[in-house]
Amino acid sequence: MRTPSTITLSNDVTIYSGLRKFNNTNGVNTNGLVNQTGGWLFYRTSSAVTWTSNALAWHTNNGDYQFWKATIPAVPARTFQYYLQLDFDSGARTTYSYFTNNAEGFTTTTNLTTAQASPYSFTVAKASATVTLSGTSQTYNGSARSVSVSTTPSGLSTSVTYNGSSSAPTNAGTYNVVATVTDSNYEGSATNTLTITKASVTISLGNLSQTYDGTSRTVTATTSPTNLPVTITYNGASSAPTNAGSYTVVATVNDANYQGSTTNTLAVAKASSTVTLGSLNQTYDGSAKSASAESDKPRDAFEDYTDQLKDYKDVQGTLSDRINRFRTVADARFKDWESDLAKMEGDLKNISQDRMSKAKKEYDDVDKKVRTIGAKLTKAVDKLQEVQTYFTTELNAASIQAASKVTDAAKKSADDVTQALQDMKADYTKLKLDTAETKPKE
Repeated sequence: MRTPSTITLSNDVTIYSGLRKFNNTNGVNTNGLVNQTGGWLFYRTSSAVTWTSNALAWHTNNGDYQFWKATIPAVPARTFQYYLQLDFDSGARTTYSYFTNNAEGFTTTTNLTTAQASPYSFTVAKASATVTLSGTSQTYNGSARSVSVSTTPSGLSTSVTYNGSSSAPTNAGTYNVVATVTDSNYEGSATNTLTITKASVTISLGNLSQTYDGTSRTVTATTSPTNLPVTITYNGASSAPTNAGSYTVVATVNDANYQGSTTNTLAVAKASSTVTLGSLNQTYDGSAKSASAESDKPRDAFEDYTDQLKDYKDVQGTLSDRINRFRTVADARFKDWESDLAKMEGDLKNISQDRMSKAKKEYDDVDKKVRTIGAKLTKAVDKLQEVQTYFTTELNAASIQAASKVTDAAKKSADDVTQALQDMKADYTKLKLDTAETKPKE
């Protein structure tokens, strides 16, 4: 017989043995052919020590050949070893069939130890199993989301990985799923994608009806589940409005595992104001008569700010004009003084010359000081003008508050200018007195 090498897993494996009748030259009966009367199949797995035996059963005859068989039941997927014991009539000795590396692939011996040392072998390969994955589309709920695995044949053990990890994922997203059969007799695997979608959220908006008060009017947003981050826009802008009007509000959940949005309208009503009329009793004089009206609401912050800016610009203009006039007058006086000095001589000229030098130095110091203050005021006014432009497009209480430091700085500059103008006037008066005292009399 020849030994098989690899066979596919099945319930049983049957071993067949065929032997031709032969003359027994060493036995008692020398006048006829020897017949096989039975025998045994001895087998074990390659890792086992003990041999298991099943009796050979007659299968069929074909001419002088006799065929016997024995079955190894419920064979698992692994490598097996076996040899055959052949029994004969007519007193022939028991013979063993075992593997040898010759052209026939087998040989016989009457020595049991020799047969057991070189048995036949065959390998039972694992059978293929079909693996099916289900539950690959799920929704986030805060717990691990695992897929379902079924096999054919059913009930086989499997291992499942998600993006290479044995732990099932929790968060929303997509994950590569691989399920592999881990049974000793079957093999197979399947791959698919697990998609965990974001859970839906309910959003409720509050404070949708408000009244103008000069500050930003924001709505409130609550979610179910609670405390989820929400992005809110007003007419598409992230900044809450200040002025009276209607605004489309869109609130959207911004979370990795939840999704949802809602839309509503924020209505900012105009604020109420009490108006007091005046000048209601007048006397006819042929001209149009108008009444006065005064609101109990304070002036708009923007108007107050604009008035301050105008005042500071007026101071800036006054300072510039005074500086230029002072320069013109002083230059003329010093020119006259120098002309007068040309007519003088002796000690009187020296005294007048010293006083003129001193007066020029004092003038230069005052001029430098006033021009420095004027430069600072120019910067402050420029900054105020920039902030006013900003207010024109986006006026709110926060902007007014943010500009308070600029207003304070401009006010200080204006105060410095006022003091400088007073100092300049005093210096100018003193300059006139000095020149008057030293100017020679005609």
